[in-house]
Order: sequence, then C-alpha cells, then structure tokens
Amino acid sequence: MSELIPVANCENEQRIGDVVFVHGLKMLGNEHDYWTDKRSHVYWPQVLGSDLPNVGIWSLDYDANPTAWLGTTMPLLDRATNALDRLTVDGMGQRPLIFVTHSMGGLLVKWMLRQASDYGDKRWERLPQQTRGMVFLSTPHQGADLATFLFALGRVLRLSISVEDLRANNPMLRDLNTWYRNKANAGSFETLVYVEAYNTLGVRVVDEMTADPGLPGVTPVKVDADHFTICAVSNPDALQYKGTLAFIHANLRDNHTLPSNGTGQNKTDEGAVALPGNPPPPDLSAPPLKGLYLTCYRRPGSRTLPLFSLAGRRSKSLAP
Repeated sequence: MSELIPVANCENEQRIGDVVFVHGLKMLGNEHDYWTDKRSHVYWPQVLGSDLPNVGIWSLDYDANPTAWLGTTMPLLDRATNALDRLTVDGMGQRPLIFVTHSMGGLLVKWMLRQASDYGDKRWERLPQQTRGMVFLSTPHQGADLATFLFALGRVLRLSISVEDLRANNPMLRDLNTWYRNKANAGSFETLVYVEAYNTLGVRVVDEMTADPGLPGVTPVKVDADHFTICAVSNPDALQYKGTLAFIHANLRDNHTLPSNGTGQNKTDEGAVALPGNPPPPDLSAPPLKGLYLTCYRRPGSRTLPLFSLAGRRSKSLAP
C-alpha cells in the first residue's frame, strides 16, 4: 500500500509548491521513524515545514520490506506505478514539486518520473512537468554491492524482490540512470546529491561512486553520517538539512514570496529566499557586491535490516 501523508502546510491553498519525502527500504517502524533522529527526536519533514510555511510538506509511505520475515512487497517497477497513481490522485503535480529521497526511494521516484513521462497516461503527465528538483541521500544509482551479497543468501534470509532490484550493476538501474541523466541535462530536473561518509556495521552501503548519477556540475557531497543517520538529522544545522533548504529556495521560484520564519528577509529576486543567518542575495541589476552567499549545485544535469536464522529469530543486523 502507498499512502501520501500530509506533514505541514498542506491545507494552505495559497502554497507555492510541495516537497515530498520518499524513504527507502523499510526496516522497523513507519515513515515517521525513518526520518526521525533517535536521540533528538527531530522529525526532518516537520522541521522543514516550520522553515517553509508557504510550502506543503508531505511524506510518501509505502511497503518496501527487505525480507519476507517482515512482510510482502512489490517489484520496484510495480511500486512506482502504484505510488505514481497515489501522488496523482492526492493532487501532486498541481504545483511545483521537489522530492527528497533516501536510498531506494530515489530509484522509486526516478521510475515514477519515467513512467509518467513515457507511458502516455494523461493523468500523470503533469507530475514530471511540475517536478523542479531531486535531492538524493545515498541513492545507489548503479545498485548496491551489499544488496548483491545479501541476495546470494536469499534462501536463509527470505529476501524480498526489493533487495533484488538493488543489486549492483542491475541493467534496469543503468538504463534508468541514463534516462535520468538525459532528462536532467535537457533541463528537466535540478539535482542535489549527498552520500554517507561512514560505514554501517563495518560496511559502506552506498559509496560516492554509486551515489553519483553522473551529471556534469553535480558533485556528491559526503556527510558525517552512515547509511541510516544521513536521513535523520539531529538539528537544522546539519549539512544535508541546510543544503536541502537552500536547494528548495533556489528551485521553487515564482512570483510569490517564500518566507523563512524568523529571518525578516523574505522577498528576493524571482521569488528566491534569503536563508536564515545569511545576507539577502544581491540585486542583479546593481554592480557586484562582495559578500558570502550560500549557493546550490547546478544541474547541467533504519533502520537496521534484521537477519534471521532458519528458526526465524533475529540473530544479527546488517544494512540494507
């Protein structure tokens, strides 16, 4: 089942855009657990909604269990069609849209955009047209070596089709990434990429090579996090939080003001927004000014996985 959960500002009919968070393989708990830091209990989508009162913040929840011990799941292609229809039925695509994705969630959204663009279904065509950007947090664009290893143990672990879809050098993922690169290079989507810097239980789940979608001008940035903590920020000063906020400011542009709470510096050229603690962007018609400004990359362009013994009791943990 796919469910689009409203988080913040979603009933504001005057909102100028929407941001949808999309999780990866689900381990334990729901989507709220997925995006929540365990120590500070900060729920990333909620905090973002406070900083962007004129933007609707949503979270897509869907079944993506890594093993049959935890429940059933769909192949990635089928889940993409299912989630695409859910987003459309719930009104996504009526306003400019940005996706914030983690791990397999980035692959899911790329498949959704491709299906909406290529299948010829008029119900879906506005969603890719309205998509302004993609934030990838440790998304394995070429597949993950760890998924390949785990799939080899599939009889014991009863791994789901979702893990098979993530195997390294999966031809379908290579083809999907080629499609995305062509679209991004043609100006369809802006792209921002973060990747984990640390191992998870001794394993680098997604490294900088597979996290790189291969877009000129888009550089994967390492974050002081592992595969689980990169999607659960402890405070708004986290690099991936501030970078995502800046990316949204830069790409949800129209004639409206996009205020950021508490700054007193809202209105900027083309609807862009000054970030808290930074000077407002300069008047482009004036002579160049000296100063420090936060910029975004331009496009040319967990939860723990339980491993079980044959008796079904949890024995150890590995990353997805």
